[in-house]
Amino acid sequence: MASAHHVRVYKSARVATWTVIGYVASLFIPGINAYTAYPLALIKCGGKPVIASKFGGYTYMIPENRYYSVSFTNDPFLYYCSPQDAERAGFRPAVHGEQLHRRVI
Repeated sequence: MASAHHVRVYKSARVATWTVIGYVASLFIPGINAYTAYPLALIKCGGKPVIASKFGGYTYMIPENRYYSVSFTNDPFLYYCSPQDAERAGFRPAVHGEQLHRRVI
């Protein structure tokens, strides 16, 4: 019969395995994949990545932007490590919300 320690180790390994499987599977689920891919981009870039979006035009947002955030509309494959990378891929800087607001008023 297995000791209590062996049972705990087995359960921990099983939970860890299913956690990894769930994380990898979530990379392919629309609406969730942008959130799960962001940590991978953080690691790849060594900091907050530039977030590019095709939603509402081909724009990107730098981490210093007041409105910088990850949302379900972000395509997980549109994280870049620099603004230059995003521009080479055909994106332009996003118009800041306050500038757009001043133009409308």
